[in-house]
Amino acid sequence: AMTDMVRSAVNSKAGTVHVVVCVEKDFPVAPVAAALARAFPIFTKKTSAKKKKVKALATANDDADGKEAESENDDDEERVIHITFLDQKSRVIKTPSELLAAEAAAEGVRLACRLVDMHPEELTTTAYARECRTLFRDDDAVTVEEIVGDELKEKGYGGIYNVGKGAVEPPRLV
Repeated sequence: AMTDMVRSAVNSKAGTVHVVVCVEKDFPVAPVAAALARAFPIFTKKTSAKKKKVKALATANDDADGKEAESENDDDEERVIHITFLDQKSRVIKTPSELLAAEAAAEGVRLACRLVDMHPEELTTTAYARECRTLFRDDDAVTVEEIVGDELKEKGYGGIYNVGKGAVEPPRLV
């Protein structure tokens, strides 16, 4: 409901968007940020292949830093989304841990939506593996392993092998 309300109230063009969210006592802002993130997708086939930057900010004030993500759009203008969270007494929520959790939730949702929305001819098994390696390249706690092509069949993953063997790209388990 929140996602649809924000999506319908916001222009889809580039520019600056300000969203103010009031949350009830002790309600975490991360789930709210995740819901809002769905209103601002990174990928859409309704736009051209020209890329632009989208800066999504979960801020407590105007000088906070934001993360940038690439988005496909016709405009050269950057889209900036300012989200301010207020508590039940209309005070700006500035707790760093809450804002970091909100940012992580929003980024995770936008990444998942981008991957789900991409067409299979664009997000092939090879492209998906590349996405996974890129996502975790700086994380020493995560190891990305791949089982590709005939090796899937040999290791007992016949279902994945048989479904994927007809594709242009080889079947792959990441």
